[in-house]
Amino acid sequence: MKTILIDLDHTLIDTAAFKRHRMAILRRFGVSRRQFEEAHRNIIRGMAVFHPDAFLDYVFPDPKIRRKVLGEYQKLFGRKKGYNYPGARAFVQKLARKHRLILLSYGHKQFQLRKFIQAGFGRFFKYVLITGNLHKKEDLAAFRKKYGPHLIMLDDSPHVIAAARALGVKAVKIKKGKKNTAYYAALARRIERLSER
Repeated sequence: MKTILIDLDHTLIDTAAFKRHRMAILRRFGVSRRQFEEAHRNIIRGMAVFHPDAFLDYVFPDPKIRRKVLGEYQKLFGRKKGYNYPGARAFVQKLARKHRLILLSYGHKQFQLRKFIQAGFGRFFKYVLITGNLHKKEDLAAFRKKYGPHLIMLDDSPHVIAAARALGVKAVKIKKGKKNTAYYAALARRIERLSER
């Protein structure tokens, strides 16, 4: 049995689509792309991770409007499994039969957990770690110490993959963009070959 660390955003869920839908909501309430990016920069400057509540407080100082925007956001989170890539659920289900799966995701804890719960992957993972370390180096080092060579990392970030490999962790870079059932089936076969080494 291997321990497989799996990223969430852009790895199992279509975060780009989620962001587009969030931006569409903000546009309906009069926020331009330029205003969005400026607010995002100003908010994240003083924080380790992007905090969605702080962002909304910054962009919508009027509590009545903020409540309306939050109501629209709730609808996005109400789309159960709505942002999962096709084949992602079957992929983690297959891996979980033979391996210990741990979610290792970067971001704001509450926000990431809501996306994870929405995706419906919970029962396939033994543990969930939401980290504020962008490149996950400290977390990878801790997992490497605990599980030794029986560790595999799946992530879309080249920086995370490089950090994993520098620690002697087997790592597979997940492609950016749309993925489908065939992609995940091929990925599962690749991981099984890797786990046998």
